[in-house]
Amino acid sequence: MKKFLQVLLLLILPLVLVGCETGQEGFVEEDNVNPDKILRILDTWERSGIGTHLNSGTDIGPLFKFGVEGLYQYIRSTDEIIPMLAEDLPEHSEDGLTTTITIRENAFWQNGDSFVAKDVWAFYYLNHTTITNYLLSVEYEGDKTVILNWNPNRVPVNAVKDLLIAQDTQGSVAFSEFRTYANEAFRIVSESEDISSNSTTWGAFNKFSKGELLVALTANLNAYRAHKSSWFVGTGAFQLEKESPTQLILAKNSLHWNAENIGFEKIYVYSSADNNQAFSLLSNNQIDYMDGLATVDTLEAILAQNKQLVHLKMYDPGSMGVLFNMEKEIWTDEVRLAFQYIFDREEVKNAGNPFAITSWYPMMGMAESEAQKWMSTEGFASLPKYSHNPQKAEELLIQANWTKQNNVWYDHNGKEINLTIGTVRDHPGQSQSALAIQAILTSFGIKSSIKMTDHGAFMANSQMKNSTYDLNVYWTDLNMSFSYPSGTYKFFEGVTSPILHVNTYPTDYEVTELAGRVNEMFDGRGSKFTDENGKVNFSTFVDNFYVHEGDDLKTLVDIYNHGFADKLWGIQMYQNVTGSFINASRILGVPLKDLWMENRNVTTVPEVNSKAFYDVARTNLIFGNGAIVVHGLYQPNATGFSNLVNTISIG
Repeated sequence: MKKFLQVLLLLILPLVLVGCETGQEGFVEEDNVNPDKILRILDTWERSGIGTHLNSGTDIGPLFKFGVEGLYQYIRSTDEIIPMLAEDLPEHSEDGLTTTITIRENAFWQNGDSFVAKDVWAFYYLNHTTITNYLLSVEYEGDKTVILNWNPNRVPVNAVKDLLIAQDTQGSVAFSEFRTYANEAFRIVSESEDISSNSTTWGAFNKFSKGELLVALTANLNAYRAHKSSWFVGTGAFQLEKESPTQLILAKNSLHWNAENIGFEKIYVYSSADNNQAFSLLSNNQIDYMDGLATVDTLEAILAQNKQLVHLKMYDPGSMGVLFNMEKEIWTDEVRLAFQYIFDREEVKNAGNPFAITSWYPMMGMAESEAQKWMSTEGFASLPKYSHNPQKAEELLIQANWTKQNNVWYDHNGKEINLTIGTVRDHPGQSQSALAIQAILTSFGIKSSIKMTDHGAFMANSQMKNSTYDLNVYWTDLNMSFSYPSGTYKFFEGVTSPILHVNTYPTDYEVTELAGRVNEMFDGRGSKFTDENGKVNFSTFVDNFYVHEGDDLKTLVDIYNHGFADKLWGIQMYQNVTGSFINASRILGVPLKDLWMENRNVTTVPEVNSKAFYDVARTNLIFGNGAIVVHGLYQPNATGFSNLVNTISIG
């Protein structure tokens, strides 16, 4: 029987030891430190009330990790797929047109009803997630068998099918609760027009709703989201016991399919106003887990004060750096090229995240490790790389008709350069990198000021038309989805392209599926994918990467990554490394024990595709939600639980 799926990564990186040995003393083991069997974490949620189901439009915070679940859980950064409500991995037909999923016999809703295949049917017809763009229909056979029928004109490769299924939270729609809306959604979809096989239009279940049907579909969706149930609709291992603006208490769900292997009885969830408060909670042993990093001094201080904590490191599929606001006339091709040479990126990396991996590439659509994985060998090797060369930068700026007087730079109009830098205040990597970037610019003769705000204000200010920000210190490339290459391009389309203010199609464009989308051309590199001018438009293929594999996929990634690099829209400073603070006294089963027993600040980043690579990634609740707790890989340090950790495997 298959236990779990690890989508093989093509890039095998050597074991990386990243800087900053802290000298923290090793770990001292104690027994029965957590006799109450409580897990204490930080999270955010809707302070005015969580709502009664996942899709009610409110932030359900920790209930997304522990209260609802999908057929599977995929682990971001490793693409490991772990069965949850499903008995095993999906089974695909030989012709690739159908996929069959078997639901666990002992899967129940928290109200006691059995979780059945019709619930999955209802989830998809109501929510129209990404996978529905590739499906013709969802069917059910009895109570425990789900059948997905794929659109023969847009069949993803099997590995992508698994990931598309695994990213959805199917255990959030009970047909018995949402029957009226699910049936109405199915009726509307069934009566909508089929999309022709040669059309570039995308639609759920290969249908295109318009006119009265579109109005009805929207009204039904809004009614479904506004629905108030008498219980929080979920199948998860924990259910809401207490709710307040500052604390949630989740209690173990005795009906859960894996209840007997879940050692924690309750999860206490606290809120935090900022990083300083979060770090204080860690230091004072008030929480057991927090994802992310801190500056070296802060991390050392936290570990020194709370000797029960360990900190593990892991790769993050994203790069931090500079994004130019292309609305500003200052950013000519020559100037953007010059800026590639201004910065000592190692210095910026050390300020923002000393555990990260320095990059000397421009913004190129994805982090370096993903680029090396998905591009052809020749394509990756020919990507432009830059260096710290202030003299070269000066030469290029002079060619752009900039002048320097008394160590102060002036633009081609003779106006003194004074840049406004936007960044996120509460992200240490971004805020500290921004300060380092400002210091380097000052030394180079370019004046600047920094505007630090919370993330929401940063997004609003940076993406607005005529933004006051000249450049932004933020994610240049980030994959928030599974690592098939289009994930990072979709992040560009939805998040970074508005920050960059690149060209877009008019919102009333005659080709409706392109209206408002990115309109930027890349060199087609002589491939079969080019138009009559030898170009490829960003929006032409970004939605159908999933149907490509092998050499065709590598060719497309080469085109896109070289296209990004040629545009010089930004500067990669470093590929991020993130981490997990974990209380290894209160939690049993924390990986890399041989390392944190010697030094609680584990500076080893496990090599890609190693067992440790998967083990450590699971510890991050952002990457894997609550799978590590739900499957019993974590247990409370209480009497009788030490042996249970070693007897549980995922699957």
